[in-house]
Amino acid sequence: MDTEFGNSRWARNESKCDPNGRWRVILEPLQKAEEQLDNVKIVCYEKNNDIGGTWLENRYPGCACDIPSVNYQFSWKIKLWTHYYSYTPEIWQYLKSIEEENSFISKHVKLRHQIDRVERDDNARLWRIEIRNLETEEVFEDAAEFCINAAGALNNWKWPNIPGLHDFTGKLMHSAHYEEGYDLSGKNVALIGTGSSGVQIFAVIQKVDRLYYWIRSPICITAGFAQTWAGYDGANFAYSSEQLQ
Repeated sequence: MDTEFGNSRWARNESKCDPNGRWRVILEPLQKAEEQLDNVKIVCYEKNNDIGGTWLENRYPGCACDIPSVNYQFSWKIKLWTHYYSYTPEIWQYLKSIEEENSFISKHVKLRHQIDRVERDDNARLWRIEIRNLETEEVFEDAAEFCINAAGALNNWKWPNIPGLHDFTGKLMHSAHYEEGYDLSGKNVALIGTGSSGVQIFAVIQKVDRLYYWIRSPICITAGFAQTWAGYDGANFAYSSEQLQ
C-alpha cells in the first residue's frame, strides 16, 4: 500500500528503519510513522536504560533549555511549563510522558543497546548495523533500508588532560556525569571550563562557601533567545498560577 509521509511515498512490503539516540528528534518520526505509514518496522537502539538522551544524561546544576519552553515542544503535545526556560527534569519528564502514552519502548525501542558499527551494503541496498547488548555483552547484527543516526556528539565525555587532576582528594565530578542532587552548600568549589555547561553551573552555585573559576581563554556569549519576554534583565522566571491559567 502506498502511504504518504512528508513528501515521500512508500510502496514496499516491509521497510525497516533503525534510528538511535537523540530523543527529541526521534519521537516526532515515531509518532508520524504510526499515524501515516504501513508496512514499516521501526527499531530504536538506545545505549541508556531509558529514553531521553541529552535530558536524561545531563543533570548538572542549572542545566536548562536555551529557548523559551513554549517553543521547545511538539505542536501535537502542548504543555504548560513551570518556567520560561525549562530545566532538565521537566523536559525529560515531558519526553518520557510521550513515550509512556504511546508505549514506544515496548513497540520500538531496545534499551541498553549500543551501536558499534554501521556500514552501507550497496549491493543489497541495506545498512549493516553491529549492535552490542550492554547487559550481556552479546554482539549481533541487524540490517535496515533506512538508518537514522541521532546519537549526538557530546555524550562521550572524558576528563581533561590536566596534570594532577586525579590526585585531588575531594569530590571530583564532570558536568556530563554529574551526581544529581549533590549538596554543594558550605563547600569550597573549583570550577574548570567556560563552555555552556560551565557557565550554567557557575550562575547557580553562587551560594557555596568559596568558588574558584579557572578560565583558559575568553568566551563569547550571545543574548538569550526571546529575552524581551523573559524576566528582569532577560533572566529565567517561574510562571505564576495566574499566568498558567
